[in-house]
Amino acid sequence: MLKVACAPSKVRWLASRAMHNLPLIKSFVEKRETTQLVELARRSAEQEQDFRVLHSGWARKTVPFDTEKVLSQLARIDAANGNYVLSGVIQSKHFSRIYEYPYAAYHLRDVRKDGRVLDCGCGTTSFQFYLAEQGFEVHAVDDWLPCLERVADLKKQSGLTNLNPTFGSVFKIPFEDSYFDGASCISVIEHALTPYENSKVMLKGAINEMLRVLRKGAPLVLTFDVNFGTEQRHLVPNEYAELCDILRIKTTPLPEDRLYSSDTKEGLLMGKDLAVYSVTLAKN
Repeated sequence: MLKVACAPSKVRWLASRAMHNLPLIKSFVEKRETTQLVELARRSAEQEQDFRVLHSGWARKTVPFDTEKVLSQLARIDAANGNYVLSGVIQSKHFSRIYEYPYAAYHLRDVRKDGRVLDCGCGTTSFQFYLAEQGFEVHAVDDWLPCLERVADLKKQSGLTNLNPTFGSVFKIPFEDSYFDGASCISVIEHALTPYENSKVMLKGAINEMLRVLRKGAPLVLTFDVNFGTEQRHLVPNEYAELCDILRIKTTPLPEDRLYSSDTKEGLLMGKDLAVYSVTLAKN
């Protein structure tokens, strides 16, 4: 087992330098990091992971699982933490999160309450705190240091000793094989496509890496945005088709009661006409 609370000092220094608008250093670091990410994704993509699909489909306005209880708990955590997806947008009321969080909670319901759960690409969202409150041993992984520092501060305020902010990447999760009893990756994988011409390798590498750290039978909950409108960095329809091919599921048309970003002013802040797709896998 390997727990990493923060990045090594050299990585921290590089990140700090890049953030201070030093174009040459920033360009060099970004180019090197991109090359490293593609190589990590390529290696992971070559290591086949066996899985089955438990559920897949577009997010809908009418859902077959409870949303009120989860969203009320998240709203309370939002109020305590002051966390936001975007300025002025409360997470538990965001157009996609009102579906994604209850969906993930529902599909993680059979994980034992003291089990190890991975929240991959955790950001500063409240879902990792929600999972910790359910009694899980939560490892919240992200590759952005300011985010992890913020989570660490909020962890102290909350008193949740079972929440562990961890430096890592969706392409390099710092845990041994078969370590986790469940995992969530909420609206993250669509942001992992760098560079975009390697999209299928990047997508497969990320999924394989998350499956690697799951024990047999453990669920992996994936949600992601597909862009049908203005240009944003989300999956476009052909990348959605590539991901469906990787997951061995069929592409499906949008249902009439689909959840769309253009339905709310908060959703429009993320870009017009984004639809949410959700998938739950189980490792064989």
